[in-house]
Amino acid sequence: MNMIKLLDCTLRDGGYYTDWDFDKSLVDSYCQAMNRLPIEYIEVGYRSIDLKGYHGEYYYCPISLLTELKKLLPNKKLTIILNEKDIKPEHVITLLKPCIPFISLVRIAVDPVNFKRALLLSKEIKKLGFEVGFNLMYLSDWDEKSEFINYLEFIDNKDLDYLYMVDSYGGVMVDKLEKMASVFRSKTNIPLGFHGHNNIEMALTNSIFALNNGFKIIDATILGMGRGAGNLKMELFLIYLNKLYNLNLDFDELSKVCAEFDKLKKIHKWGTSLPYIFSGIHSLPQKEVMELVGMERFPLDIVISSLKNNFSKKPHLKFPILNFNKESEQVFIIGGGPSLNKISKYLHSYFNKNSEIVIVHTGLKYVNEFKDLVNKQYYCLTGFEGEKIDVAFNNSLIDNKKFIFYPSPRIMGQNTPEWINKNAFEIEKLSFFKNKNYSTLLLGLQVAFNYNPKNIYIAGFDGYEYSTSPLKLKLTQENQIIFDEFQDHFTGNLLSITKTMYIGLELTSIYNKID
Repeated sequence: MNMIKLLDCTLRDGGYYTDWDFDKSLVDSYCQAMNRLPIEYIEVGYRSIDLKGYHGEYYYCPISLLTELKKLLPNKKLTIILNEKDIKPEHVITLLKPCIPFISLVRIAVDPVNFKRALLLSKEIKKLGFEVGFNLMYLSDWDEKSEFINYLEFIDNKDLDYLYMVDSYGGVMVDKLEKMASVFRSKTNIPLGFHGHNNIEMALTNSIFALNNGFKIIDATILGMGRGAGNLKMELFLIYLNKLYNLNLDFDELSKVCAEFDKLKKIHKWGTSLPYIFSGIHSLPQKEVMELVGMERFPLDIVISSLKNNFSKKPHLKFPILNFNKESEQVFIIGGGPSLNKISKYLHSYFNKNSEIVIVHTGLKYVNEFKDLVNKQYYCLTGFEGEKIDVAFNNSLIDNKKFIFYPSPRIMGQNTPEWINKNAFEIEKLSFFKNKNYSTLLLGLQVAFNYNPKNIYIAGFDGYEYSTSPLKLKLTQENQIIFDEFQDHFTGNLLSITKTMYIGLELTSIYNKID
């Protein structure tokens, strides 16, 4: 054990699931355990300049927090990490000088293509007296011809204390780790470290290889909590080391802290899965795979096939551009929330008496409720929902129905029956939305907006409680952003005729429109 150092990065890597917010009681329990376990370095979070979006306490690590953590962990080497893509050498003094009393090691997350630039950052950090480590990402993409390898022979311990190999995609096998370790050692004598992700359950095997082959520092987290599929499980590695070296491990303390983090795991459900396994094996960004799969817009087999074959760069079907040559005072957007069950018959009656109203469907749950109406109807599809439409719906297909897709090229292409393709269109552009995230709500609002209506009514957008599943909560958050962006540009009225949790939507009733 004198030959290997352990670094626990639960609060930093686990922050990807909590937005870097942790309850104080959990942190207190965590620190108590860390004090009693043979772990030398504790990485408590990021340190960063101001960034867009919400990032919690452990992303910015204010000095008041570091002061408190140092009191809780007086004998441990506290560590923070910088995201090289965000931090420049001129930021170092402001960000890090106040940290000198508390922080021992500063690590830098480095895309290898920016290796040379990152060295300038490390030199500035070393001037302040910190230990410095490079977390070199995307190990599975490296080989001995990678450009950054040429710079290794020009650095020494004056520049860096640790050079980490980071299995970002969680799919590296031992032979790849062994090969790159040999290349590194032929170029530099800087101590090597390993940071493994666990997409294909290789984090332990690779870490054992690192332990037995001269690596000096290894990362792990409690219960493997970490970005995507997670990391090496600290409790697993400690028990393995205890068997080898008789560490006199405090199993009671280890059990307590695991129990505390198990409560979080039940909420956030980190760990590997079929999408993560695929992204690991094929070195695909976890974020890209999970965004496509996680929101349940695309079936997994389609995501895998598309990413594996780089589908988005291949020619695929283009539909005619949807032209809007008329205006409509009223457009109704139909979602899939259960609140629509109660009013669907009233809506049907209202639409039947007002055939000039345009109906836009952003889900398929209720399409059969309105299929016999003569109103102009649009069905927003992100690529593959068309497969789910009841074949019987084909019998009602007339000129008033159009199937609408995102502008070409669509990252996932589309896979729809021929009878849909015959009446399919794509919108020319997204007029005002910043993020093209393949939301049918976004697409539906764009269609509605192009009719220049005085009023857009939405129904069946109920939203989800905070306590619901992370997936549904994420969908609610995404929809809220879409509604907010839309209302920044829409001069008419956006009204909800069903109860909704979305902020900023004016409520009205369908019942006051019916005789």
